[in-house]
This record gives sequence, structure tokens and C-alpha cells, in this order.
Amino acid sequence: ITVTGAGFDPAQMDSYSCKFVNAADESEFMFSESVEWANYTQIVCVTREWPYAQALTNLSIHFHTTLAYTGDESGQVFFNSSWSILDVSLGPATGGTTVVI
Repeated sequence: ITVTGAGFDPAQMDSYSCKFVNAADESEFMFSESVEWANYTQIVCVTREWPYAQALTNLSIHFHTTLAYTGDESGQVFFNSSWSILDVSLGPATGGTTVVI
């Protein structure tokens, strides 16, 4: 997720974090795995898979432990349903099993 702003310090990237909070349920949230510096006006929030059901989330940027930015509607991110592993362990020995996702 690329965030556009101003004054991002490449020497301070370890101090930034991005927080995603479900807009409908604030108990569901996650922090970015890391934040990468793109340039002085852009950072990139690197995320893992959203661990909950698909949801519209509100993005906030934190510097050290201080809230640095909380967005309006332009700061919302939608996480879709997804899967990363499929393990078909049952089926006929002759094959032909159809998997519908």
C-alpha cells in the first residue's frame, strides 16, 4: 500500500508503522510487517494477509508510538477474501476430483 505525504525520512523507516482497523469492528486490526521508503513523499506499507473475513479498513500511520496520520475515506483499504494454501487430501485413486473455490 503506497502512502503519499511529505517529509518521510529514509533514516527513520524502522520508526514508522501502518495500522489497518476494520471499519465495522475495531477489535479486528493488524500492523504492517514493515514500512519501506520510496521517496520523501511516499512510503510503502508492506502487509501480510488480512487474518479476518474480508473488510473495509481504516489506515493510520504511526511514527514511533505516536499517531502521525489517520485518513478520511481516502485512507481506507479493502481486504478481499483470499486463500494461499489448498490441500486436497481425499478423493478417488483414479483422480478426477473437482475442487470448487
